[in-house]
Amino acid sequence: MEHNPLFTLGNLEVTVSDLKYDGGIEHIVLYFEEPCDEKRGFNSARFVYPGESFSDVVGYTEKDLTELMVHVHKLGPLALEYAKEGCSQDNKVNLNSLLKEDDQKYLDTLNKVMRKRFSATIYCIGGYQEESVCMEPSDNGWLIYHGERGNRYDSCFCDTILYACLTFIRNISHDVSEISDMEAEFLQNLSEHSKQLDGAEIEKQRKIGEQLFLARLLLHENEKARNGGWTSVSRDKIVSWGSITKEDLNKFIDVCGALDPQKMSFCAACDCLREKVVSTYTDSSLCYVGFLYLRFGQCVTLLHAINVKDFCVKEAEKFYNIYCEKYNDNSLHKCFAEPETLYKLLNYYGQYIIKRISTALSEGYDWAIITTMTRDYKITEKIYWEMLEAFRENEETIKAIEEARQGRGLSKGYNNIDDLMEDFMAEDTEARGEVPNNAN
Repeated sequence: MEHNPLFTLGNLEVTVSDLKYDGGIEHIVLYFEEPCDEKRGFNSARFVYPGESFSDVVGYTEKDLTELMVHVHKLGPLALEYAKEGCSQDNKVNLNSLLKEDDQKYLDTLNKVMRKRFSATIYCIGGYQEESVCMEPSDNGWLIYHGERGNRYDSCFCDTILYACLTFIRNISHDVSEISDMEAEFLQNLSEHSKQLDGAEIEKQRKIGEQLFLARLLLHENEKARNGGWTSVSRDKIVSWGSITKEDLNKFIDVCGALDPQKMSFCAACDCLREKVVSTYTDSSLCYVGFLYLRFGQCVTLLHAINVKDFCVKEAEKFYNIYCEKYNDNSLHKCFAEPETLYKLLNYYGQYIIKRISTALSEGYDWAIITTMTRDYKITEKIYWEMLEAFRENEETIKAIEEARQGRGLSKGYNNIDDLMEDFMAEDTEARGEVPNNAN
């Protein structure tokens, strides 16, 4: 069979041949076709996979072929594998069969919105693609993530196709007005093609979109203020736009402020010493804890990936020395160089962040809002649950730290600490505009 159906996206039809042999080498042929104007009828192209270039090209431009090559890299390996298994026309893989009945309408509408604004080389709807925002089906839902070097970063699970499409839109751009325009266009186009949309879900997503717009606006204006600028955006002006009441706006701003990393680090440091998490309390203690949370607080959101006890054994004295050298402070008690103390401080901050996020969740804010509010921390639902597991009061953990310091019971996670801290310290140094020690 020369043209087995493989994939459909909007007007684009992709078909695939049965397995072929040329000099003993296995290959397949991918055929691309989509309608154009009446004079020419169809654009079409042929690609022998594995291969390097298209042939028999009709109508497609070089830019079009570059975008089609994205589909080749994505579909080729899967199609070739199924061809090798000897699938007949009746059981030939059809990627559209993975979708629910109404899902294709959503994907077609999303793709239409994307193609008006972006090159297909920076996004992928249906699977993985390098250096792109990607969307792919998962068990009982969809995954949205950033694909880079074979990894899936900032992954977000969406339980509905509508939520997935709007999350995809919210990740493709950082321009709040552009995101708002794309969301409005997507929902408008979708409503014209489907009469079975969930009204409650649409209203929920509209509200999330409005809150995301507001959160990004607040972050943008606050950043301008931090850099010595000024803003003409006031609470009264936001209320006058008609999308939120003053009471809800004040509540929203309070939650947004509570999740701001800079404010969290300061408040957590004060509360930490007020609650006597560390028995030794001096002015230097407050300065050190504030320094620790502000400068290295983000590592708390990364520690779910390694063993916390090993991290504390490795880094406690290093953090202590960095502070003393930077501020020429010799009065800081030596207990702050102990792994047990660092564990208590990091554990407190981890729990502090968890409580702030739990409060926001109890107020009804979606994870898309919370991730945006936490700025550089970028705390997703996945990281939140992993932090819950990593930062729990546990006497056995304190005991394990002492054993680790004595060289007993070190875990494999210990091998990752140097890499983690090297990257983290480099990023922190660069962010403060300092020249790394190893710079030429």
